[in-house]
Amino acid sequence: MKHTLAATTVALLAAQATALKGVAPQDQDKYVPDADGMWACLGHPSIRIPFDRVNDDYCDCPDGSDEPGTGACAGVGNTKFYCENKGHIPAHIPVRFVNDGVCDYKLCCDGSDEPEGVCQDRCKEVHEDYIVRQKVAKEARERGLKKRAEMVQEAEKRKAWLEKELTKRQQELVAKEAEVQEAKENLEEAEADAVEHGVSVVDEKVVEAKAELVRLSEVSTRLRTDLIIALERQRQLDAVLGKMKEDYNPNFNDPAVKQAIRDWEEITAAGALSPSLDLLDTSHGNEILDEISEISAVGPASKNIISGALQWLADVFGWTGGIPAPNRDFTSAKVEDAKRRLGDLERELSDLNSQIIKDEHTLAFNFGKDDVLRALSETCIKNKVGEYDYEVCFFGDARQIGNGQATKLGKFSKVEFANDVFYLEFENGAQCWNGPIRRAEVTVRCGEETKITGVSEPEKCGYFIDMLSPAACSPDHVIDVAHDEL
Repeated sequence: MKHTLAATTVALLAAQATALKGVAPQDQDKYVPDADGMWACLGHPSIRIPFDRVNDDYCDCPDGSDEPGTGACAGVGNTKFYCENKGHIPAHIPVRFVNDGVCDYKLCCDGSDEPEGVCQDRCKEVHEDYIVRQKVAKEARERGLKKRAEMVQEAEKRKAWLEKELTKRQQELVAKEAEVQEAKENLEEAEADAVEHGVSVVDEKVVEAKAELVRLSEVSTRLRTDLIIALERQRQLDAVLGKMKEDYNPNFNDPAVKQAIRDWEEITAAGALSPSLDLLDTSHGNEILDEISEISAVGPASKNIISGALQWLADVFGWTGGIPAPNRDFTSAKVEDAKRRLGDLERELSDLNSQIIKDEHTLAFNFGKDDVLRALSETCIKNKVGEYDYEVCFFGDARQIGNGQATKLGKFSKVEFANDVFYLEFENGAQCWNGPIRRAEVTVRCGEETKITGVSEPEKCGYFIDMLSPAACSPDHVIDVAHDEL
């Protein structure tokens, strides 16, 4: 009796599974409970849940596979909702659009993405409109195929030109590497020559120091002479006033003499002047000057002499010309020119390497069948949709332009191809105010000219851009407009 009840329960669950909402017919067998009424998450089979928790509007599986018919697992995994669209074309939509209160008739014309009764089934009228549009599309597609053939020829020309440029740059790279190596050797030779012939970075300081030593030596010599004369005059005046004090007769009562004697006594009471003439002795400076003048090659030993001279200038005279370190590297105009030449060549080599890597990547990139999208590389298409201009740069950026500014919707991240359509994704756009990072999905369908036909923002800062282009017209795809029921 118990066995019969369990079997009945499993049978009921299996019957429910065959009509599981949001699951395509070919995937229904993935949603069948086991004998215990349990079901394993598709991406994580080690996690098992009771089958009645599938589509219960609560996300149990890490990959979101337990909620194919609700929006509970939006943003988790890659589960998509299946729209049967009876009488039209079945489709899949992201589960984030399920049960969001919006009738997404463009993909789910039967309204099954919302609870029953919210959205009417419009597949009949949608399909009738689809047939009309398909007939128009077929005619436009035939014209688009002719333009596509021209784009393929343009793509072939671009590829051939790029291959030629790459070959030329690779040859330039070999020559540039040789130039860099030669420049390195020239620099080594110049540096060795600078050391051998003693041309140092202190040369300018040495010249400046020599001039300053000469000037200060002359000044100190004059000052020393003047001071000696002044001291001798002071000694003579002291003697005269001292003699006058001794021989002066106070009975004469001469006010001028009395005042002179009092002033002299006050000055001498402060102490006799005894300046140190050693401070103005230029002999040491002259010795240093002689040593510097005898240097014909500034080698490691002579650098100590020069540094000592500059230090003496700084200590004695407060000279601020700068004191090079004794172990300063040697250089010369020739060395400096060699360094600049090497730096320029290394930058050119780096730029050339970067360009070669870019060219190789561009050549290897998948531009679709017949390399057709190569003809649109670095091409930007701009059209006004609503109040804004929208710009899509193939393999570049997507932008929204308006109110005097351009807002980045995203940078190209990947491309996917299908019959008569390809999809471009743009990620990491500008930050929305108080919202997420902008992104855009661009659907390019077959058309006789490349243009933007529509833009929507079904979720905040997430943009869907529709485009037409001959590049999407696949010569292998055939449109059947006579078949009006799928």
